[in-house]
Amino acid sequence: MLRTPPHPALLNAVPAEAVGPLAEALGAGPDLDAVNADRDTAARLAARLPGYRTEQEQRLYRLGLARPPSPAPAGRARAATPADRLLLRRNP
Repeated sequence: MLRTPPHPALLNAVPAEAVGPLAEALGAGPDLDAVNADRDTAARLAARLPGYRTEQEQRLYRLGLARPPSPAPAGRARAATPADRLLLRRNP
């Protein structure tokens, strides 16, 4: 567990059997107002701390091998210029 106030605590690779002792050591209170953890760890921790709940879920995505489209589109890449401003503003 890592915590840099005022940011939420960060839990990483907490075995299921360690969540109970961790919850007992932390206790409920103003020092532990949020945690960032994987879904299962967060749910186990919230279940052991009265009044806590899962509020938000986040995910990490990994980009694998990038494959060019087939067939390749016509044209070529270029740097945008001031003349492109209207085009960019028209298509948010």
